Amino acid sequence: MRMRGSRWRSVSPRVTFVPVLITIVVAVTVAVPGIAFALFSAAPAGQSAAVAAATISPPTSFTATAAGAGTASLAWTGPATETGYTLTQSPGTLAGCPASPAASSTSCTATGLSPATSYTWTLTADYNNWASSGVTADAQTSLGLTDLGNGTASCVLASLVCTGPTVTTSSGSSDLVLVYLAGAGAGVGANPVVGGPFSSSSQLASVQYPTGSSGNYLYAFTATGSGGTSAVTVTFVGLSLTPAAWVDVIQLGSGESALACSGCTDAGTTTAGDQNATVSVTVQHAADSEIAFLGSTNGTFTAASGFTAVAGGGTSMFGSYSDLAVQSSAGFPMGSSGLTWGSIGIEVQP
Repeated sequence: MRMRGSRWRSVSPRVTFVPVLITIVVAVTVAVPGIAFALFSAAPAGQSAAVAAATISPPTSFTATAAGAGTASLAWTGPATETGYTLTQSPGTLAGCPASPAASSTSCTATGLSPATSYTWTLTADYNNWASSGVTADAQTSLGLTDLGNGTASCVLASLVCTGPTVTTSSGSSDLVLVYLAGAGAGVGANPVVGGPFSSSSQLASVQYPTGSSGNYLYAFTATGSGGTSAVTVTFVGLSLTPAAWVDVIQLGSGESALACSGCTDAGTTTAGDQNATVSVTVQHAADSEIAFLGSTNGTFTAASGFTAVAGGGTSMFGSYSDLAVQSSAGFPMGSSGLTWGSIGIEVQP
């Protein structure tokens, strides 16, 4: 109130209101693998926010090791945070190992695999419904070979029969009979293996060594098991001397068969520049494997790279080997020059 002239007058104070906009923004990010979320208030126009989801680390050190013709051992190291794994196999259906291994798992054994086959396993680490990138491991199974028996054969010149080891065959099995014959004289032949533990047989291949000489031979027969137990007998023709002989019986794996022999024999004498025996085979199918049967009257063999012994024959001068990948020509070191040798390469189809 103030006086104007001689009168008092009321005056109201002037108040100015300034509008104020208050915006509250609340953001929460949880960095747990598999879970990511954010909460926002109504932000002013033009404002934005980003959410980054956590990632899951894949397993490490994932390996696959074939253990024979039908199994493979898988092993891995898991990440720090996961709730389990997902495992797949190609080709075929996964067996032996679970398709969803537990979080605590670091290994398993795959079973039911086919002989001489390449496999790939893929493994991811899982956190609830989230998965890491996959890691892979490869392995190739070996031929499904079983050595049923091998040993020195007793030969009778009068009957022309050599009697080898006693073996037990499975009914209908596919078998190989390998015969080493040394010092037999000229003009030797062999009839197919008959009777005993086999219901039928036929000669697959033979080679005389070294080239141009007589009396040293390798024979390979295919045979079908009868399911019996008895000694293996090989009947020869043209024996003029009582030979030294060795017989080995190898059972092939389920579904495996020995193919007809084509360009699969070789023979020679080692020289100072070439102290290897070689094995030749005409590869008919890229996925096939090979058995190498070698003989020598005066030397021994060292397994070539990629071959493993099936039946080495102990300290005798012959051996049988198989590999996991077909080789059109493989060298088997013999150690010195002047050693005679012969070989048969047998192609086995899975």
